[in-house]
Amino acid sequence: EGGESPLVNFAKVWQDLPDSSRELWASKNLQYARRYFSAARGGRWSVFPLTMDASFSKSWEDMFGVTDAEEAERLATGQGFEVSWPYGRGNLMELVNVMPASRPHTETGEAVWSNHLAVLHYMSRPLNYAATFHRHSSPSWRA
Repeated sequence: EGGESPLVNFAKVWQDLPDSSRELWASKNLQYARRYFSAARGGRWSVFPLTMDASFSKSWEDMFGVTDAEEAERLATGQGFEVSWPYGRGNLMELVNVMPASRPHTETGEAVWSNHLAVLHYMSRPLNYAATFHRHSSPSWRA
C-alpha cells in the first residue's frame, strides 16, 4: 500500500522497442551517479550551495541504515557501487554503478527492460514533484 511501483510487463517493453533501439541498448551499459546528503551534517541544504542540486531526497544514513560513514561505504561497495565523498567523508556521498539496459528474466531467460533510466533521469523530477504535490494536497490525503 502506498507504493508507486510500475505495473507493466517489462519483457513486452523490451520487445516493443524498435530493433535498432534494442541493438543499441544491448551494446551499451548505463552509468548511474547518485548523491546522498548527510542527515547528521545539516541535511540536504548543507550541500546545496556546493552542488546547486535541490533534488536530494534521501540521506546516506537512511539509504544504508547506518550512521557511520565507513560502514555505509563498506555496505555500498559490497553492493557494487563505486563510492566517493567529494566534500569529505561523511558529508556528501556519491554512488556510481554501471548496469545493462536489459537483463534476462530469472525464470524464463527472456530479455526484459531492466534499468532506472526514466526514474533517475533529471527530467522525471518535475513530473514526480507535481504528482507528489497533487497527491498530498488532495482532500482525500488530508482526511
